[in-house]
Amino acid sequence: MSIQNKSKDGNIELIFGSMFSGKTKLLIKKIKHAQKNNLKITVFKPKIDIRYDKEKIVSHEKNKFKAIPILNPSEIIAHSKDSNLVAIDEVQFFNNDIVRICSELSKRKINIVLAGLDMDFLGKPFGAIPKLMKIADKLTHLHAICDICKKEAYHTYRISNNNKKIVLGEKETYLALGVPTSNAVRAVEIMKIATVAIMTETNTGRKMFKGINSGSGAQCQDIASEAASYFDLVIEALR
Repeated sequence: MSIQNKSKDGNIELIFGSMFSGKTKLLIKKIKHAQKNNLKITVFKPKIDIRYDKEKIVSHEKNKFKAIPILNPSEIIAHSKDSNLVAIDEVQFFNNDIVRICSELSKRKINIVLAGLDMDFLGKPFGAIPKLMKIADKLTHLHAICDICKKEAYHTYRISNNNKKIVLGEKETYLALGVPTSNAVRAVEIMKIATVAIMTETNTGRKMFKGINSGSGAQCQDIASEAASYFDLVIEALR
């Protein structure tokens, strides 16, 4: 879904959604399109994101593009003086100063394309994303596919018990879940039970599943009431 707002001097586009929704893939596509049109492009990424490459943004399909790793958004201005387009991946990792920087670039008639997670593993707004939404000229909301019900995913669930705000990882650490934020806690409870069952290699998880009540408004298609039948699918998704 894309929402277009009134244009400014330079357009600000925000691509957001859960993990595995194709945000970086779309960002790279837009970068390469600009490159074909002979625009000068400067790409940035947070220095802490070293999952695939320290100096490139990389999609899950392994599409790559060279980027400047930075610690602070204030570094962007100095590198972007002659740019037509500034692209920033994993923008949720930057502090609120990124909002001011994007506004400044826009006033300089530089177009900006951002990509980032809209929610953290607890289903709460991530970093400066809500504030960036307010100043963006275009919002593009992408969805992954739920690892359980195979419908649209709204939330990223962390499999590990690490409660730190930022934990880098891929499929071994995170799952995409098809529940809205209001039901994320229930999904987390269910998935933790499945995780315990895998770790202990017993049928405990299957028995515990049967006792879970999904409550009203659950979106993961009877995931709680029919949890036992979903058990094998959950196990496969977590492996």
